[in-house]
Amino acid sequence: QQPPQPQPQRIDYDHDHDDEDETNMDLRHMDIPDIIKLNASLSVLLRNRLICQFMKHQNGSRYIQEKLKNASPDERLTILRHIVFVEHQLLELSEDIFGNYVIQIFFDSQCQAQHELLLHHLLHGNVYKLSRSFYGCRVIQK
Repeated sequence: QQPPQPQPQRIDYDHDHDDEDETNMDLRHMDIPDIIKLNASLSVLLRNRLICQFMKHQNGSRYIQEKLKNASPDERLTILRHIVFVEHQLLELSEDIFGNYVIQIFFDSQCQAQHELLLHHLLHGNVYKLSRSFYGCRVIQK
């Protein structure tokens, strides 16, 4: 008997509204290096649906990693839920040359909800595939 899987929840794209100008930024037409120069917040990247695109980019991945390390547990959980339930790219990012580093950060978290999402939506049924993947195996090792 399998434990119940966490259900998708509404993604809060307006999690932090420190600066009203920042929250209304439309970055979809900009290049990743230019967005990094703006120091866009995770919530702005989320609203512009740029999280996964950043994770697949060398400098974008590093940028997301730094932002996640300084983010609250709720912000990290919101990002993970976005990857799982909105973008449906958890497995793909785990096997990506740059994305796997970000996924590893979620495993380092002390948040049980993040671990449950990873268990049910990444590890369940994919351990063998990930362990045979050049980059996915690094996620498994975490």
